[in-house]
Amino acid sequence: MRRKLKKMGAFIFTASMIAMIALLGLVRIRPVEPPKKAATEKIVVNHILDEKVLDLNKPVVDLSGWQRPEDIDYNTLSQHVIGAVIRVNGSYGHADNSASKDGEDTAYKQHIKAFQERGIPTAVYAFVTGENTSEMRKQARDFYR
Repeated sequence: MRRKLKKMGAFIFTASMIAMIALLGLVRIRPVEPPKKAATEKIVVNHILDEKVLDLNKPVVDLSGWQRPEDIDYNTLSQHVIGAVIRVNGSYGHADNSASKDGEDTAYKQHIKAFQERGIPTAVYAFVTGENTSEMRKQARDFYR
């Protein structure tokens, strides 16, 4: 058995939907803009190595040229990590936004400097792409330098 839709119920439903759409139209969703950095940024040092017990629930971050230094708030990040692993060499022969043609990462110096200023332990690695022994040796020497 089928019931008929009453006119008043249909009117109330339609009016409530129109009101909801109008209300959502008034609320605009805007992307959050990152805070502008002051001319002289104050460095907040994390004394993580001074602690007797290390909080292993905090992560170690992996950074390369793909994470641009100007987009990172190092003060905030350094308060939430226990270390950083930073790529110094990318893929050889392929210049992109993260590494030069000779394989050197474009942002590793800034990443290392920023974390060391804040007392965060850093380590480095190289993304090696050699296809034979001589290429691997060359890339290993470049990484060591």
